[in-house]
Parts: sequence; structure tokens; C-alpha cells
Amino acid sequence: EARKNWVERFGTADSRERPLTTMDTIMEHISRCVVCVAQGPILAIHSQTAKVPECPQTGKWQPIWEGYSFVMHAVGSMGGGQNLESPGSCLAEFRHYPYIECVSDGTCHYYSDKMVYWLLAFDSMNSNIAQERKITILKREDAANKIGRCRVCAYDPALK
Repeated sequence: EARKNWVERFGTADSRERPLTTMDTIMEHISRCVVCVAQGPILAIHSQTAKVPECPQTGKWQPIWEGYSFVMHAVGSMGGGQNLESPGSCLAEFRHYPYIECVSDGTCHYYSDKMVYWLLAFDSMNSNIAQERKITILKREDAANKIGRCRVCAYDPALK
């Protein structure tokens, strides 16, 4: 059975309890993207703190968006993610489970066995570095305050 994970559209988690079965319903839950051509490189910078990092100070880098540092997702024995320098590793909104899974029978659902990995904000924990390296399971209500922040920046050679 083929499975695909899609980034969920923000604000559509109201249907988590039931499978989505019609194409119109499914499309309401899947994010859209835009592919752009840039004048130079685009990169994500992660602070591993609750503070959004700045773009490089060389004068030609411009901020595009800020977000939360996403590492990877896993379902059972399968998983995937983004390179940390990729803009896809900096999600603009924090969602505890940002993915919806669709299977080859034409249904999509928010499955409970999904694992999502985010970079922890070290400054959010009142502990020493050794304790911060332990696996931490965050409670849903305060997770966004403990996830590292990021910024996506674009290099613009035309800037002086």
C-alpha cells in the first residue's frame, strides 16, 4: 500500500478524528506551495533558542520568513525530513503534527502513530547541557514555546 505524507494546511485540524475520503475534502487539508526563482542562494538559519536568529550580516541577505525549526517526521519504520539549511526546515507555523498521510486507496487521515521531531530551544529548559541532550517529550500546550526558532534568508546580489 503506497503512502504519502503532505504538509497540512494551517487551521484544518478540525477533521483529525475521521478519515478524509473525497478529493474536495482532501484538497482543503493539503498545503499549497509556490516555487520561485531567486537571484541567489536561500538558506535557513536555526538559533536553537526561543529567539529568532538574524540573517547573515554581510549586507546582501534579506529575511523572507521566520518560523520553527523542523527536523523530520516518522511513521512506523519510514520517515523523512529536510536538510537544516533548506527552507523546508523552517516551518512558518508550529503544529504538533504538521502532516497528513494519504494512502493508495484514496483516503487521508491524521494518524496517531506519527512522530514529528523539532529542534529544541536550549534556553527553554532550566537545566544544564547534559540534561538538555536527553530525549524530551513536550506537552502539546507548551510545545511551541520550547521549539527552536529559525529564519529563512535570501541572498540578493543587487543589494549594496
